[in-house]
Amino acid sequence: MENKLVELKADDLPHGSGIDADYCIEYKKNRIVVYNSYHYMNEMGFYMGWIDFKLSIPRDKPRDFKLSFQTNSTGYYWVNSIMLREYLEELYAYAIDELIKEE
Repeated sequence: MENKLVELKADDLPHGSGIDADYCIEYKKNRIVVYNSYHYMNEMGFYMGWIDFKLSIPRDKPRDFKLSFQTNSTGYYWVNSIMLREYLEELYAYAIDELIKEE
């Protein structure tokens, strides 16, 4: 399990459906920190802006990752309005499970 995470690459992580920016991955002693942004739209389909987010993935318990947002009050409005936390947590939980299964 740990070996796949040590070699975690951007290609191993979800792309598209709002996750349109490039990944930045930092490899720390006890965790992997993943940065990206979500490109959000309004109800008419117009892009409104970006919401930066960070995943902190413990190496010993990757399923216990933490998701946080680095945004302003407008961004938090959209996080809540489009249920972004729920969407990203489900998406990355699935992606991490798939990586663990590959071991």
